Amino acid sequence: MNSRNLLRLFLLGLPAGLAVCVVVGLWVYYHTPTRTRNASKPIPASMLRKPLSEADLQSTLRILSTDLAQRADGDQKELTRASNFLTSSLGPQNMGYVVEKRGRNVGGINRYDLITEVAGSSSGTVSLTTSWLSRHDTALSVMLGLAGSFTGHPQGKTVRFTFLATGATPALGDILLGEKGWHDGPPPGAFHPWPAPGQPLLPAAEELEKLVRERAAKKPQRHCTAVRHVPPIST
Repeated sequence: MNSRNLLRLFLLGLPAGLAVCVVVGLWVYYHTPTRTRNASKPIPASMLRKPLSEADLQSTLRILSTDLAQRADGDQKELTRASNFLTSSLGPQNMGYVVEKRGRNVGGINRYDLITEVAGSSSGTVSLTTSWLSRHDTALSVMLGLAGSFTGHPQGKTVRFTFLATGATPALGDILLGEKGWHDGPPPGAFHPWPAPGQPLLPAAEELEKLVRERAAKKPQRHCTAVRHVPPIST
């Protein structure tokens, strides 16, 4: 076969080869999991923001009080499930947060404090703290709702969300969310009870959201020293 025939075969086969490559490329693309294709493209947190809603609060409350209810029993498997749920709910694909996990081992069981925040544009921090091990289902539902409403929208001060791996909420932070209600400051600060079972959670969550936004918007006070002007002494 001379060179002219080889060139003719090459030119005739080129379109077919390109068509095969396109088909194979499309097959690979559409059979690759979306998560893998988008792994290098994190979703901006501002696009993940979700305003508070009664439906979301109640949905989270049902998960915490049913599927994850046994986390308070201290079983390692149940603790891991609850920790993974919170980390995933707050994480890059859902709320856009980077979650810091601070581990501790209690009686051979691994527990983790989970901490995340929306960095502010000025100094100062507004902290919200709760426990995720005990049956603080309402507190956790409201806390996650607030985290979703603040993500991607920096305030004046940093807004920090701390989920503690303890059985009770200690006296830490600016706002403490507990089993029966929330404290404005460490106990015995002003106490606000949660709504009765079956009542809407949205009003309480919106009240907290308003308080946090007001505090996060305040600029740190500057301590100024008054200058006393002394009249010159005449000679």
